[in-house]
Amino acid sequence: MKKSLLVLFTLLLFVFTVPAQRDPGEISLAGLKDKVTVRRDGRWIPYIEAKNDADLYFAQGYITASDRLWQMDLLRRVVRGETAEIFGKASLEQDKHWRKYGFSQIAEESIKYYSPEMRGVLENYARGVNALIATLDDASTPIEFKILQYKPREWMPSDTVMIGKLLAEALSSTYQRDLLRESLKGFDAQKLADLTNPVTPYDVVLYGKDTTANTGKHTEIPELSNVVGARSLSEVIEKDNAIREQSLRMAGLFAEDLAASNNWVISGKRTTDGKPILANDPHLEPTAPGIWYLAHLTSPNVRVSGVTFPGSPGIVLGHNENIAWGATNVGPDVQDLYIEKINGNKYQTADGEQALLTRVEQIKVRTNPLKTDTTQELLAVESTRNGPIVVEADGKKYALKWTALDPKNNEFEAFFQLNRAKDWKTFQDALKFYGGATQNFVFADVKGNIGWYAAGRIPIRKVGDGAFPYDGTTHDGDWKGFIPFEELPHLYNPPEGLIVTANQRIVGTDYKYQ
Repeated sequence: MKKSLLVLFTLLLFVFTVPAQRDPGEISLAGLKDKVTVRRDGRWIPYIEAKNDADLYFAQGYITASDRLWQMDLLRRVVRGETAEIFGKASLEQDKHWRKYGFSQIAEESIKYYSPEMRGVLENYARGVNALIATLDDASTPIEFKILQYKPREWMPSDTVMIGKLLAEALSSTYQRDLLRESLKGFDAQKLADLTNPVTPYDVVLYGKDTTANTGKHTEIPELSNVVGARSLSEVIEKDNAIREQSLRMAGLFAEDLAASNNWVISGKRTTDGKPILANDPHLEPTAPGIWYLAHLTSPNVRVSGVTFPGSPGIVLGHNENIAWGATNVGPDVQDLYIEKINGNKYQTADGEQALLTRVEQIKVRTNPLKTDTTQELLAVESTRNGPIVVEADGKKYALKWTALDPKNNEFEAFFQLNRAKDWKTFQDALKFYGGATQNFVFADVKGNIGWYAAGRIPIRKVGDGAFPYDGTTHDGDWKGFIPFEELPHLYNPPEGLIVTANQRIVGTDYKYQ
């Protein structure tokens, strides 16, 4: 039975900025359980109020799609490696880059590891997006689809999961640094150690302290046979970085030129009214439309306001009636490379030969920007026990192990819980679910308390710290597990009454997990 989605729009001064599909009034949509009210303020930010959570996320999907549908489609196409289907050969190499990861398969697999409640959120959000898509006609279809001569396909829960994988790529680039260090192995050992030493006297350490004995510590340079030629590997690194940058710029998520996101939180002890102050500035490239989407969501179970990504339900950064939170990137090494010894369809391990896995990716490539005809490009992706082969140079093949390639890593469950958190304990409980790129989450509550937690999955390696590619024929690079949540860096109501992060090194050299 169709129910009403009541949309009450605030009159805007500049009517010409409002697309035709945004006409105010009451509309009926199949799939709603009750009436939902959507109010827009003068900045066109939606305030969505529903009588149950299912309708809340349905309406959020519908409203977000009404504002950002083509952007949502572009984001999922980027991470699925499907941009050449609409842009042609110009973006084919970018698609190949993403297809190597196999995120489409991983996202589908990930869904089963979400809680039933979170799966319901993803499904209801997708139903809302698809309800909007079903209403589109020639007049209301966003102009980008018309120019590129294609129609949007249905949104799936796995498309939302893909947004999390896109963020993981944007916020994790350590394997490229591993290759860079590998290419410099012909340098003087001490000079290389000085160049790669992450410890400086300017660091603002939040957790632990720097000890005299460890301040000059540097990564040990492994002795691998057949050292890679520096020039050849450098060329591979340069090409790979260029493709990655182009792809992330397309998505509006390349921010390395604007490095140093920041957040800070001040305790109520330092303010005149006893209330804390929290500020957050994630340094992302300004784009039109922006990568952030502001919204205010209300149901009997949640009242939360802030920003999210187009295609993602709930709020990623913001506040509810009890707490506020923000985030900056930590940047730990969650990517390791392994030089694999491959013989035909097998590869060597410490326990003998194993079968090399190969999957074939079929990439559609538009032949003419003005036509919809496509050809098919085939990409064979090899994988070992460590992960997919992502780099080849000088006859060597490098497999990638990365937390984002583990379908059990969950990016969105934590935000669902954060939206409902009431205090420091429930804030921590929410972050236990977080498996995305490790973030400095800062916290403040209405009682004046402040806190910080560096949350994410950070691997513990059998040998070394992953700064250089491992020999894939040994167990040295095996991951023994992840840093226990309770031992991740965190603070609660520090004596200074102030916490600041800006992508700096956050732990001292005395931290047990280096």
